[in-house]
Amino acid sequence: FNEDGGVTLNSGVVDNGQGNDQMLVQVVAEELGLPLEDVNLITADTELTANDPGSYSMVSTFAGGNAARLAAIDAREKLFRIAAEALEANPADLVLKDRKIFVAGSPDRFLPLTKVVRMGLIQGRPVSGEGHFAPKVDHRREWVSNPHGQLSEAFSFGATVAEVEVDPDTGQVRVLEVAAAQDCGFAINPMVVEGQFEGSVAMGGQGGMLTEYHFWDGGRCMNPTQLEYKVPLAADMPRIHPIIVESNDPGGPYGAKEAGMSIAMSAAQAYASAIADAIGVTITDFPMTPDKILEAIEKRRQEERK
Repeated sequence: FNEDGGVTLNSGVVDNGQGNDQMLVQVVAEELGLPLEDVNLITADTELTANDPGSYSMVSTFAGGNAARLAAIDAREKLFRIAAEALEANPADLVLKDRKIFVAGSPDRFLPLTKVVRMGLIQGRPVSGEGHFAPKVDHRREWVSNPHGQLSEAFSFGATVAEVEVDPDTGQVRVLEVAAAQDCGFAINPMVVEGQFEGSVAMGGQGGMLTEYHFWDGGRCMNPTQLEYKVPLAADMPRIHPIIVESNDPGGPYGAKEAGMSIAMSAAQAYASAIADAIGVTITDFPMTPDKILEAIEKRRQEERK
């Protein structure tokens, strides 16, 4: 807690565009009963924050969010002990709301949050909290032999459905609409979750139409820039219907868990299934470029002539 009543959160969780920073701020603000603007975040600074394994394998919200929540709980307990002495109350009966600490059921018995924080500083008891969360899994990485478990103890469930048009003369595919649904436990920020779903469609679905790595026999990359290594643009994206499913995971912060991975993994397969339904033959090689589609159509026609 800072002297002005705000808090500074130090976290090693990395935000690569998923909304992890916002998630951390919301978790701490919710746990402490503070407005979002009172939470200052310092994240992914190797000089100031703890080490983090990275933003993958469903660890940011599940592990990082839980650690932030536990740190907030630890800080609140220390804060309430200081306030309880001044209010002559039981710490368990205190509530933090509207930047005030008051006794539940007695709104007239309160102290301003800033005063309690300063009392702690004067007494040599600055209010800070720590939180650590380790998922109950085998921490051996997935690339070792005979691995067990993953970095998160939660699992993702989702589905993607796509509607496409295929030009049989050119092999061009036009993706019309995509419906993407996933169980994210609890949507801490629904708008961010929907954005994750849309980004996962871009990564998995549109990426399955464009992205391909070319290398020379010796391993040299032959398409090292985005001029040759094709990635989807905004103009390539179809209309997307994100569908949030909530189940409240028992181990996640407020029931939350990862959002988007199931869609990223299923979108390309949904595209392939839709294309197969359109042309009557399944493409099993990614990316599903026009030349591969034309080759598959021609192969099907030759088999039909036999």
